[in-house]
Amino acid sequence: MFGSIEGEALQRAGQEGEKLATEVAKTGAYEQRMQDLSEADKLLSERDNERHKEFYGDPTAGIDPATGRPVAPGLKNMLGQEAVDYIKSGAPGKSFDDSVNRIAATASNERVRQMFLHQSRAQRSAFDTAVGEHWNSQVAAQYKESTLARNGVNNRDLAAAYNDDARIATLVDDKIALYTRGKTDPQVRADAYYSAVHDAAKELIDAALADGKPQRAKELFDAYKPHMNGGDQLKLWNTIEGPWNKAVEHAMAGGGGNRGGAPLVPYTPAADILSGTGLTADQYQTFRGHVAERESGSYAQPPNKGGYMGRYQMGQNEIRETAARLGVPVPNQQQFLADPQLQEKFFENYTLDHHNSLMAQSEAYRNASSAERAGILMGAHLGGVAGVTRYLTSGGKDDPADSNGTHISSYVRSMRQRMAVGGALPPAPAPPAAAPPEANPAAPAPAPGATAAPPAAAPPARSAGEAPAGTVEVWGDSLGVGLKGQLKAEGTAVGGARPSAILANIQKQPDSYWQGKTVVLPSGSNGNEMPVVEETIGYLQGKGANVVAVGYGPKFPEKNAQLRQIAQRLNVRVIDAEDVAASEGVHPSPTGYASMAGKIRALRSPAIVVPPRTTAATAPPGIKEPGNFELPPLP
Repeated sequence: MFGSIEGEALQRAGQEGEKLATEVAKTGAYEQRMQDLSEADKLLSERDNERHKEFYGDPTAGIDPATGRPVAPGLKNMLGQEAVDYIKSGAPGKSFDDSVNRIAATASNERVRQMFLHQSRAQRSAFDTAVGEHWNSQVAAQYKESTLARNGVNNRDLAAAYNDDARIATLVDDKIALYTRGKTDPQVRADAYYSAVHDAAKELIDAALADGKPQRAKELFDAYKPHMNGGDQLKLWNTIEGPWNKAVEHAMAGGGGNRGGAPLVPYTPAADILSGTGLTADQYQTFRGHVAERESGSYAQPPNKGGYMGRYQMGQNEIRETAARLGVPVPNQQQFLADPQLQEKFFENYTLDHHNSLMAQSEAYRNASSAERAGILMGAHLGGVAGVTRYLTSGGKDDPADSNGTHISSYVRSMRQRMAVGGALPPAPAPPAAAPPEANPAAPAPAPGATAAPPAAAPPARSAGEAPAGTVEVWGDSLGVGLKGQLKAEGTAVGGARPSAILANIQKQPDSYWQGKTVVLPSGSNGNEMPVVEETIGYLQGKGANVVAVGYGPKFPEKNAQLRQIAQRLNVRVIDAEDVAASEGVHPSPTGYASMAGKIRALRSPAIVVPPRTTAATAPPGIKEPGNFELPPLP
């Protein structure tokens, strides 16, 4: 009996011992696994540090004394061609793999090594994605930089060739190719075609006006208007309307317009005008001749509606003040118009007074050469010392105009060209290197004297009260609230919304929602988020929407300038905020909102295809012209 009990006890003790040994073994295996996981995590953390160095550089690697650059700058610090070449070489992936192999070799056992390699494969996938995104961003930046550079060169070439029809045809062809490159959506491509024609025509017309040739500007306008939509026609006509009407007025008065008229009388300039301005006698003769050419064609030119008369279009106040400086009696109208020598003397003193004032007020004028001063003095003849000083101080951004719409820049540029200086202050930068040849086919280029192939099958023009093609919606900030009411449109507009918030609202809609819609985008003046504005426009275009951007009001001139640059890059239209009170600075009056809504309704959105190059000489049908373009020709 006792033996049996003892045997059972021993058996139970053996079972308990086995159970205990199993538990001990399990605990040891668990502890080993935890140690392996901990070691693998440490290796992965080391791999993360290496990845951070690959992306953002290794400050411990030091500086290369030959170049002054970090020895290991990191991928994200490489931009442009350097980044593209580095990624193309395969170096980022090789660096990643080398570090993985080096770290894996330090594992204490095979299980840890395999755990580390398994996790590293997942990291490699994320790494490759990040490298690809950086590649795409740098290629896109290079494409944008190349496009802007080529467009800048094209603009300068157009301005220089405004009187050469054969050269114009080639240059406009190039601009159309540039604007339509890579655009496959029919509507986007058609809009790009129209924008290219408008922008090319504007460069040509501005150059003609700057050189004092409104007749040529009108010829260019007439040649290009059949190849633009109605809104762009109006914008260009507003540019030349003042100078053209002034030329017609002078021509009808018998002065010969801006073509020079009767020759100047001989005149020897006084020593103080030459020594003061630094002009030579010959330069002064060129200066007075070109001012006379721009102003009128006759010493006997009677006062216009503004009271300006004579060869140099001097007003009563200028004549009175000049007489006081010269210490002579103030001539009456008959005396002034009958005496060319008196007019020359008054003009000389009037110019010298401008010179003295500019020497005191403008560093740019003081530092200018004599030929450059001639351009500035001509600008002062149009806009006064205050106006030309504003123009110089702003680097040309503040460009006042007279009652006829003629800008100071056109006078400055015109005289600089006559003095063989070229351009308009401030001097334009040197042309960048030419970009690679165009790969995509371009639409034809219209040129004076020969029509070009336009986009085919344009839809008929709409009436003034009809909305643009497709549903119109307004998405934006407080300006959008006002425009929604005027347009009676759908959309989401929230007062004070930043561009990022507006984009977030837009992205909540399904992709198919935007196809064919016209989106009016007052894109948020709050915050410094102009890149988001560009992203929003690009997003909507990518979803098939036609975008009309809305300006920010006079309170934000820099943002307005940035918006126009974005609009040019993305080929979208901009509607300016109108009738904004100076004290308000942002929001239009009810009248302003109504006018803006009218312009939005008048915009066309042609859903057409720009065809490949062809010799067909037909204008796009259905383009509604603003009317009353047939003005009297110069005699």
